[in-house]
Amino acid sequence: MAQFLANVLQNVVGKTKHHVRSSFDFASEITNVRVPEGCIIYSLDVVSLYTNVPVQNVYDIIEQKWREISDYTPIPWTEFKRALHTILGASFFQYNGKIFEQTFGTPMGSPLSPVVASLLMEQLEETAIQCLRDKGINLVMYKRYVDDCLIVGYENDIDCVLAEFNGQCPSIKFTLEKETENSLRFLDLKLSRCQGKIEKNCSIIKKLRETPQFATKTTDSKTTSPNTTTTNNITTTPGMIDASC
Repeated sequence: MAQFLANVLQNVVGKTKHHVRSSFDFASEITNVRVPEGCIIYSLDVVSLYTNVPVQNVYDIIEQKWREISDYTPIPWTEFKRALHTILGASFFQYNGKIFEQTFGTPMGSPLSPVVASLLMEQLEETAIQCLRDKGINLVMYKRYVDDCLIVGYENDIDCVLAEFNGQCPSIKFTLEKETENSLRFLDLKLSRCQGKIEKNCSIIKKLRETPQFATKTTDSKTTSPNTTTTNNITTTPGMIDASC
């Protein structure tokens, strides 16, 4: 059921201009970005995304998008929501011989979790960016891969940008990383700012994070997990070298 719901919702996810599909696409696009004087490269990263997704917000977002989603399923909204409740509202896992119920966030290892988390992130970022525009703050570039956000913006605006993103949802919090010596690592690329341009070094950046959400983040949406247990394996970001490198 989780895979079925994920397949339906996948049709309306990843259509925003901020979405990064892969390192290949990003490596090609980044070469066209110009960095104005006074701007730097920095990134925002969500702390434990999947286990901090407020499920009620997910239901609300899907209901708002239902007219678009309904084109991909004959199931009415009331029954679709019941199916969502079945998957997102009753998550159990086994650890150290004991069975636990997950009381907040989305199920670890479920193929539905990456999709609904993306729906939440898309709404969050659009709201945050619009609020920043209303305050006169415009980002030169904003791109996101799952919960990793890359920004080119004025250095003086960074504190306001971080506060705006952190203020959108009480359980979703971002950490900040600024460029060091004009360089910043994002995905499997090392980005360097030089004379108003962004240069990329495609050497493999092994990104190990001993946290459940990173293990889930690198799992394909079609991956299935046993009903009784979820194993969080620490993985590395695959090195994808674009021909344009």
